[in-house]
Amino acid sequence: HLHAEHVYVDLSRSHEEIWRQYAGAQRRAVRKAQKEGVTDEVLEEPSTEEVEEFHTLYSETMSRLDAEAHYHFKLQTLKGLLDLPEMVLIRARHRDQSIAAACFIRSSGTLFYFLGANRWEARQLRPNNLIFDRAVRYGLETGCSRLHLGGGSESLTRFKSQIGGGRRAYSILNRVHRPDDYREICRALDLSAEDGEFPAYRQSLRRILAEK
Repeated sequence: HLHAEHVYVDLSRSHEEIWRQYAGAQRRAVRKAQKEGVTDEVLEEPSTEEVEEFHTLYSETMSRLDAEAHYHFKLQTLKGLLDLPEMVLIRARHRDQSIAAACFIRSSGTLFYFLGANRWEARQLRPNNLIFDRAVRYGLETGCSRLHLGGGSESLTRFKSQIGGGRRAYSILNRVHRPDDYREICRALDLSAEDGEFPAYRQSLRRILAEK
């Protein structure tokens, strides 16, 4: 079924051309970050300490946003993800401190935005804007044809639209590959395999995780 619209940046052009396509607010924010001394850094093989630093920043961000339990990743999960060769971490630093960071995935010529975190008290330094501009440059450097920023809430989509001029609708296909096992799991949890959220056991798993 049709799910939503996602925002993307076409990387078939030069950075100069993409820069001109940015909304004025994005260009001003990147310039402000640079003027304030914020630097960006690409970490293709982050160290254990760098992953731990990102996990702390990410956990603080999820707690501040009162995010649901399934958005709270354990340190070991993030370590496993960032060990993958397709993953890259881009961070923004100010006065030797990380104030924002984001994970991206490279796949089939597309750079996908995955996870982001930032220090609330440093938001006026505009580190997120700087990170996404660095992601554009990194995508160009690595031969990607598109930077996929995804969607989100109305305010988040509006922010992403300052960077990416492209919009594309996307759909979700729900398919059960092992129907007998799926029905067995649903029966064990006293759930209907036909009605409600898909997969039917997702809500139960969220409740279990929240109780841990």
